[in-house]
Amino acid sequence: MTIFNGFWAGGFTFFFSKALSDKYNYIQITENYITNGELENALEYSVNAYEKEQNQSIGSLFILTKLYSTTNYDTKKKLLSKYAATINYGYCLKETFNSNDSGADKFEEASLIAKSPFLKQERNNLLISA
Repeated sequence: MTIFNGFWAGGFTFFFSKALSDKYNYIQITENYITNGELENALEYSVNAYEKEQNQSIGSLFILTKLYSTTNYDTKKKLLSKYAATINYGYCLKETFNSNDSGADKFEEASLIAKSPFLKQERNNLLISA
């Protein structure tokens, strides 16, 4: 039973760590679309990911989930996910329209997300200047 508990707890820890560390997953998928010449798919994917992260809400029926969503851990996880989707959308706009100005407002938005007090430890990795 102890082995099962260790695997169960370790599995969840790995899952959440992976979700937090893989902030560039959206960009990898978008790059694949762009590389294959599927610009419409890249833009659609980026817009959908961005809108999904902007419009996250939890119904009042899910009491424990709602309670969990108030924790600092969940807030941090949501902010990292929102940051990743926003960076991806800005990157997609820049690459799709071949203009440095196309994604500038999304990059600024991502910069504001990265300056959140919840992301204090990750801030140096998120705010890399080019």
